[in-house]
Amino acid sequence: MTLATSTLQQTVAPDAHALPEQPAERPAPQLPEVDGLRLAARSTPAQAGATDGGDWYDVIALPDGRCALSIGDVEGHDAAAAATMRWVRTALRTFARTGAEPGQVLSATNSLLDSLGITLLTTCTYIVLDLERRELTTATAGHVPAVLGLTDGGTRLLAPAPGLPLGVLPDTEYPQETQSLAGVDSLALLTDGLLEGPELPLDSGLQGARTAVGQATGPDPEQLANALVAAAAVIDQQDDATVLAVCLTR
Repeated sequence: MTLATSTLQQTVAPDAHALPEQPAERPAPQLPEVDGLRLAARSTPAQAGATDGGDWYDVIALPDGRCALSIGDVEGHDAAAAATMRWVRTALRTFARTGAEPGQVLSATNSLLDSLGITLLTTCTYIVLDLERRELTTATAGHVPAVLGLTDGGTRLLAPAPGLPLGVLPDTEYPQETQSLAGVDSLALLTDGLLEGPELPLDSGLQGARTAVGQATGPDPEQLANALVAAAAVIDQQDDATVLAVCLTR
């Protein structure tokens, strides 16, 4: 464990006691109002009729005025996956509110899961948006790339150097990358249930997502989320599928 990660854990959750013994079962958090952003989300569990799964998304207002986005996927579709998802989402929120940088947040969350004996593999993307500086900083734990929509109608993948999924090794550092938001008007954060399946390889799913983002018109996250779900209709869905659509309005 790095000194920064150790200090963060001691500050926020010494002996993991700052987190509840078991995060309460609850629906995905409602999306907040964030100045400069419009937000929408869709999440469909792999099992028809299920109310919970291993996917999550979250939007977190940070104390310094920035905004954090997270999305992730815990392996499996059972009660253990859902419980782990709630642990991870709660830990990310707790560490995020210290103002720590994305790589530190993922490292601290990974170490906390190890200390709790949670071993289900979890992929995750954690992004901090700074609309004043017009930049975003990203760290990933083995998660599929996000898609950036550009003002000229183009797209690009947000794919910084990946770290290991959470739960693999206890003392893992997660690289982070800062990029300018110049020319960016939307972001689509996805889980692989929207991108691959028996009828669709991941590369084709990512291309379909890029096409959907590029064809979206105006700062309408509901339209963007619907377009991404529609683009994935060819998948024989066997996994939880989630999208967090973000449109920049300034």
